[in-house]
Amino acid sequence: VKDEDLTWEQFGKVALCFVNVMKENEWPDNRIQMHAAFWLALEVHPWQHSSLDQLKQALLLYQSHQCQCW
Repeated sequence: VKDEDLTWEQFGKVALCFVNVMKENEWPDNRIQMHAAFWLALEVHPWQHSSLDQLKQALLLYQSHQCQCW
């Protein structure tokens, strides 16, 4: 499943799993914190709490594009 096709529930689970995998594979703490802070910012973004599904989808699409840049 592409990142932009995830539901918000799936996104939250995947982000948590990814952080755990980063820790298990000894990623530098600052890189783990950078990713976690980014994902948290998306989780608390006003669009995420909107009744408009398009705004929520836009955040997932943005996250997907940013992930590809990393």
